[in-house]
Amino acid sequence: MRYLKLMGLAFFFLLSSCVSDMNFGEPQPKNDRDERKFKNKFQGKYLCLADSSILTIGNKTLIQEWNIKVHLAKSFIDSAEGHDLKDGLLYSKGIETPLPVDIMGDTVVATWQHEKEIFNISEEQVLRHYKGIYFLNYKHADQEWTVKIMKTGKDGTLSIKRIYGGDEEIEELQKLTEVEEIADEKGKVVNLKIQPTRKELKGILAADLFKEGTIFKKLKE
Repeated sequence: MRYLKLMGLAFFFLLSSCVSDMNFGEPQPKNDRDERKFKNKFQGKYLCLADSSILTIGNKTLIQEWNIKVHLAKSFIDSAEGHDLKDGLLYSKGIETPLPVDIMGDTVVATWQHEKEIFNISEEQVLRHYKGIYFLNYKHADQEWTVKIMKTGKDGTLSIKRIYGGDEEIEELQKLTEVEEIADEKGKVVNLKIQPTRKELKGILAADLFKEGTIFKKLKE
């Protein structure tokens, strides 16, 4: 039972985040033209160094795929209420879709597969390019965008990073640009937004404030 709970928690944290992004007032970099596709040199498959998922960069999309194998003791499944093995699948009240399994003696190897579209060039997801860096702009509302940057490193890795609205990030941002606090009807700050000039954006990049993210290694075709 404990193993099943841990597995469910792992899946949950893979698909969600409890930390808020810093919002931008418009797509970045400001006033740059929108890109219609990713450059050929960026396209291909990448291995995530954190969880071994596969990122595929296509002409206009980023798609990430997880294929995770979890080893469970068969005795735990047999004794756990709400969990059942049937026709090569693990049914669990904690997991919406049954998981395919292989039984190896007293061990059940469950395979969890998931595919998620990370980015798709459109009016709501705007792609821009500046000095070797791709800016992935996600629209949430009028004048409210989440911005990620994607770039390659000298070691051949590819990173996708963002700015989170943590205390340290806010303090550093306030040295470089104005940080707007958006409050609800009770006066509680519920959102933060910045609208940097091009010069201020260069300062944000130089200060390495896009630092929360994921690192990938390109796979040979």
